[in-house]
Amino acid sequence: MLIEVIDVAPTILEAAGIPEPTSVDGVTQSPMEGTSMLYSFDDPAAPERHDLQYFEMFGNRGVYFQGWSAVTKHRTPWELGAVELPAFDDDVWELYDGSKDYSQAHDLAREMPDRLHELQRLWLIEATKYNVIPLDDRT
Repeated sequence: MLIEVIDVAPTILEAAGIPEPTSVDGVTQSPMEGTSMLYSFDDPAAPERHDLQYFEMFGNRGVYFQGWSAVTKHRTPWELGAVELPAFDDDVWELYDGSKDYSQAHDLAREMPDRLHELQRLWLIEATKYNVIPLDDRT
C-alpha cells in the first residue's frame, strides 16, 4: 500500500467526520490531493485506493502507479551556488517494479522502455494537473 504525507489530512478529516474545507478565512482552498486511509484500518488487506502519486522537488521527479515507480534525479538539493544543471530533457529516468524490488535496486528502464514511457506520461499528466509545469530548478 502506498502511503504519502498528503494522505494524513484526508484520513483525519474522514475519521473525525469533518468535510474537507473549501474555504479558510475567506480564501478558496484547492482540493486535497491525498486519499483517506481510513478504509484500511478495518481491513488491512483491502486493495490500495491511492495507486497513483507524482513527485517533484528541485527538478527531481518521480511517479508511482500500481506498484511501479519511475524516478529521475535532476539535482542534489544541498549542492547550492554555481552548480551546472543538465537540461530537464537530459535527465536519466529509472524504472522499478515495487512488487518485486521494494528497495529499488534493479533499474528496469532499458529492459522495459514502454512501461517507462507510460509512467513518464502519467507523471506529466499529474504534474500538469497540479500546476507543477513549467518546471523550475532555481534555488
